[in-house]
Amino acid sequence: NVGRACAAELMPQCIAGGRGAGDALDQLSEPTDVVVDECGSIIIVDRQNHRILRKEPGATAAVIVAGGHGKGHDLNQLSQPSCVALDGEGGVFVTDSGNHRVQHWPSGASSGT
Repeated sequence: NVGRACAAELMPQCIAGGRGAGDALDQLSEPTDVVVDECGSIIIVDRQNHRILRKEPGATAAVIVAGGHGKGHDLNQLSQPSCVALDGEGGVFVTDSGNHRVQHWPSGASSGT
């Protein structure tokens, strides 16, 4: 039945997290924003883990693209990030709320600017 197939495709799916709050790469702690890049990867603001994650389609865990060095004010740290935007070249702009700043993390960078 075509109607049933379409309805099944519209069911919500957990695409990241869902394993309880935590700091493992398959867990989130208070995610606040998400965007999708040109490859279909989702970029997730993981607020209480002070990091930005990228999860590729079909992956079981994400990779850290910004932060991930604990809460702090150094250029390789974030403090309660809240929003993210793509820069068009694989990097991200991060609203680093706890530090009252916006950082740019180019693709592959180990710290923001």
